[in-house]
Amino acid sequence: MVIYGVGFAAVFFMLALMYWQAYKKRESLELNELEIHRTRHSLVDHCAMAGVGLISALLALVVPEQMVGSAGFVYFVIGIYHSVAGAKFGKQDRLILERMRKSAVATS
Repeated sequence: MVIYGVGFAAVFFMLALMYWQAYKKRESLELNELEIHRTRHSLVDHCAMAGVGLISALLALVVPEQMVGSAGFVYFVIGIYHSVAGAKFGKQDRLILERMRKSAVATS
């Protein structure tokens, strides 16, 4: 369970690093407001998933050997996280899209 958790965290940490790189280069990539927001959202999501993996691995290290499998239940947090974060970031997405539409109509 420890190896799985660390591997899970490593994969999502690498994805987070790629989004961090894109976020740092947002000006040279000429990202618009919505693309910047979605890049930030993906960065936060991947960091959260890496955190879930690390928590699971840590839990597997500290619980008694006969209960190590219970560390897998930490992964149920993923659904809860995505529900909450999706609602929050989705609302912000809709506001940005509306603002962009109004700006496009005003300039045309």
